[in-house]
Amino acid sequence: METAKIYAGQAGYGCEGSLALKPQANGRPRLVVHEGGRGVDERGRGTTGHGLPLMASVSFFAVAVAVGMLLFVGGVLVQERRQAAFESTFADVSPASVTVQEGDSVWGIASRIDVDGADTAAVSRWIDAHNDLGAGPLQPGQSLVVPQGR
Repeated sequence: METAKIYAGQAGYGCEGSLALKPQANGRPRLVVHEGGRGVDERGRGTTGHGLPLMASVSFFAVAVAVGMLLFVGGVLVQERRQAAFESTFADVSPASVTVQEGDSVWGIASRIDVDGADTAAVSRWIDAHNDLGAGPLQPGQSLVVPQGR
């Protein structure tokens, strides 16, 4: 941290945070502490405790909030678009039934189903959404609703 240097005979106040050197009639500066006050730069503008101009801090905060809002809105729009694409991919698909075999997984079953415009991850999400699977493993003999492929 740099300290402000005030020389005898210098006009005005020298400030560093809430400390100020006040010129006296005898030419010797006197230290004055402003409790709870903001610092003032050489032009008399308010500063933060770190010497950054107050308007720069406020402007930075406003820009950060605006960027955050744009990212949030963009994320919501992307998610809505993905959901619409997912729904349109499976709009004309008829459900079918599959019996789970030993060693089957949702991913393995989904990889064997060919739906136009859908990858294995999308088919797997469709199977999860249309069956009450929970977190447990699939059981042999269990019946699953799956999208009917080509």
